Amino acid sequence: MVDELSQLCPVQFIEGINEGAEYNTQNFIDLQMYPTVAIEYTPKSTYCLAKLEILIAYGLAIVGREYNVTLYSDYKDEPSDIILGEGKLVTEVTKELAQRRITFIANWHKVDLNPVVVISAKKYWVTINSEGEPLNLVTAVNGDVTNMMIRKSGKWRPDELFSGWQCMLRFYGRVMPTGR
Repeated sequence: MVDELSQLCPVQFIEGINEGAEYNTQNFIDLQMYPTVAIEYTPKSTYCLAKLEILIAYGLAIVGREYNVTLYSDYKDEPSDIILGEGKLVTEVTKELAQRRITFIANWHKVDLNPVVVISAKKYWVTINSEGEPLNLVTAVNGDVTNMMIRKSGKWRPDELFSGWQCMLRFYGRVMPTGR
């Protein structure tokens, strides 16, 4: 059944937030200060979201760790309590980077989600729980500004430090064929 679905409508790149922009090598968003952050996402089309990629930077000290990434619906301009999809972001290093003795890595990291249909022009939130680890979001140079929130004391709120940042994400999914 899955093979038939993959042949009919394979998982493919749908859209991104600043995915083609040059990334900033000087400034990162330090998630160690804020264990849970949310990034606003408003899809341009309706599709079945299957995975996403986030541009993350980290040191070799945290290779092999897993972080929770969750997709929430929107409620009054903040993440709701309704989880639509969740997955794990795993920090890793390639053999090539290890051989070159790179100590700090900035790379796209894939997160597989349980498939969920996202609706065009409806607001969603992608959250990352860094658990206080030294994990960084890489930002774009001259990209689109992304709305972000932090979770402190069980409440979502905007933070002045996050205003003007340009996070970098890619979204993949299936576009279902429609009959006439």
